Amino acid sequence: MHTKNLDTRHYMVENDRDLTSFPWISVMNAFLTNLALIAMLGVLVVLGLGIFSLAKGGTFRESWSNKLMRLRVLLQAVAIVLLCVLLWWRTTHSG
Repeated sequence: MHTKNLDTRHYMVENDRDLTSFPWISVMNAFLTNLALIAMLGVLVVLGLGIFSLAKGGTFRESWSNKLMRLRVLLQAVAIVLLCVLLWWRTTHSG
């Protein structure tokens, strides 16, 4: 009795296809890339707002400076995690 291996790399070798021919892989690449770009853009916006709050000073700085710094650190962590996932995805699913 012959059992078929369900591993995609085995499938690629058996059927002479590369992994880029699977449409869900390119969709996932685009999705992860867009998520990472959105996260990095969010970091840039929050960083700009933080610099603006420091330059403006006064009550705006007192009420928003610490909150913006925490938000920036959180967004940076999310962006780094997304970039790591994106790099892992591309190295393991790029044929």
